[in-house]
Amino acid sequence: MILGLAANLLSGHSHRLGLPISPDRILIPLALILLWRDPNRTRARWGAVATLMVLFVAWTLASMIWHGNLLTPSTQFALLDRTVMPFVMFLVGPLIFSTTGRRDLLLKGLTAMGLYLGVTAVLEVFAPQLVFPRYIVDPEVGMHFGRARGPFAGAEAMAMTLAVCMGAALVLAGRQLPRWSTLGLIVAPLALFGVVLTGTRSAWLGVAAGILVALVLSPALRRWIPAMLIAGTSGVVGAMIFLPSLVQSIFERSAANGPIYDRLSSNAAAFRVISDLPLTGIGWRRFYPHGSEWARQSDALPMNNAVIEVHSVILSRATELGLPAVVVFLLIIVLGPLRSAVPTGPIPGHPDLPGWRALSGYAVSVWLVAGLFGPLSNPMPNYSVWLIAGVASWGLTTWATPAPKPPGGELAGEADSPPRAYRAARTTSVP
Repeated sequence: MILGLAANLLSGHSHRLGLPISPDRILIPLALILLWRDPNRTRARWGAVATLMVLFVAWTLASMIWHGNLLTPSTQFALLDRTVMPFVMFLVGPLIFSTTGRRDLLLKGLTAMGLYLGVTAVLEVFAPQLVFPRYIVDPEVGMHFGRARGPFAGAEAMAMTLAVCMGAALVLAGRQLPRWSTLGLIVAPLALFGVVLTGTRSAWLGVAAGILVALVLSPALRRWIPAMLIAGTSGVVGAMIFLPSLVQSIFERSAANGPIYDRLSSNAAAFRVISDLPLTGIGWRRFYPHGSEWARQSDALPMNNAVIEVHSVILSRATELGLPAVVVFLLIIVLGPLRSAVPTGPIPGHPDLPGWRALSGYAVSVWLVAGLFGPLSNPMPNYSVWLIAGVASWGLTTWATPAPKPPGGELAGEADSPPRAYRAARTTSVP
């Protein structure tokens, strides 16, 4: 699964490296097959979140059938990458990463990805001749050329993934693992600098909101507030002194109004669709380009594009699938990722889970805030955030007794499920 996530960084561009298919399309299904075949896997009973997820996917498939685009590859991949796989990641996360040792491996993997992406972001801006793969610095590939965009060839996905890796690196630094804790302390500020270099304002706001949420969820983090303020102030002052051109470009990007006008016009058209088609919406992945029928020239705002994709995850679901579907989607978010961030007391045998709760609160906050201003169409941010939320949800659902284990135990000598007494207590206290 970790290798699949790493390979997903190339999603959509693997053919530029001569690969016939993106490796993540093989590795992630293989991980799911291995999980299914593992006789010692942790087992979870069916719950309300899984039922809502199935209902939402079924509604989407019905929309695709009704509007005749069920067999269209672009709509199929959109359903897979924006809905089905994030849901799957949430459900299998606590099953695959069921022990402290396995969860530490995931933190290490995300931190290693953050190291590569952070270095790539810096090289894109200051030494593009050193960037690999080379298509990243090709102006004919992707979008947002001139900003740090990494292997995604898009600044939004780069910013979101760097933000997630930054959070994972900080949690890894707190795990006090030899060498890896030091790497986490190096990667976290590097990834944050990379987020700045992407010029993605929604990610900037998301990271700020995520940090605040993490501080609220984890009292242990609050003692680091003075150090964070000093480091942030030093970074800003240092950039103004040594990187004035970068600071100027950041201010220019902050003041750019063209993208804001486009999003306001597109969102206004989306609300007109909801007003006309409140129950069914316009159809999955049909707003672009069919939403142009609802576009109107505003007296107050210029219109650069007749219609673009709805730059809001929630509004997009309401526009394309209708209000009943978006209510189900909101319930999934509340009962799934948001609930996974709720602090709990110590869990026997799993001392790292409180840190995962804080990480989930941070990552989900970044995703939600950025999702208010962007479509989040790239799979990696969706996969990683929902996977982290799923891992953090361990113990918040009712677990069935796992199959007997062979001698030797699990990775790092840890049990795959909580002690029987704890399991019974959680069964009686959690709906």
